[in-house]
Amino acid sequence: NAAIKVGRRFSYEEVSAILAKHEGEPPDMPPPDVDPEILALLLRVRDLAIILHKRRVKRGALELSMPEIQLEYDDNGRVSGAHFRKHDISHKMVEECMLAANESVAEHLDRKDLYFLRRVHPAPEPVKLQKFAEFARILGYKIKSETDRFTLQRILQQSADKPEMHAVHYALLRSLKQATYSPVKDDHYALASENYCHF
Repeated sequence: NAAIKVGRRFSYEEVSAILAKHEGEPPDMPPPDVDPEILALLLRVRDLAIILHKRRVKRGALELSMPEIQLEYDDNGRVSGAHFRKHDISHKMVEECMLAANESVAEHLDRKDLYFLRRVHPAPEPVKLQKFAEFARILGYKIKSETDRFTLQRILQQSADKPEMHAVHYALLRSLKQATYSPVKDDHYALASENYCHF
């Protein structure tokens, strides 16, 4: 049993606004006032998230960008519209810390030779990657080796700001196997991680 003392709760939008104001950029909403100590902590977590992300990319992690829909409701609780949810540095801060924590726990348990339920993601079938490569080539992407994770990573990065981004990222997602829970040690292909769990 444990207790966590929360010094301050934030929404993603609030953190984004705080960081934007600190960088001298126009925030999407008025940022809440924060103590200097908390601001310093947010800035350190942001810097840490950037470092962790660079490390994951360097080892070959695949970063799929899939649009997330947020529904809008009227005063009567009926759906009145929808928009793509914004995914910015505040989301990346939480994601990178979560991934690092899950890896750390899995690595610790693995070193202790303890059994635990892993989150594994087997490598994709070469045939599926060949089909993805054919699709990507039609769109003009150059691929020498379909099974090279850094080639796949490059295609994801190159398509990130283009109209076909969602099609490319979704096509690669469909080429990958589904992640599962398993007590048997195996890698997490998309994260390029040897030890991963959800704790």
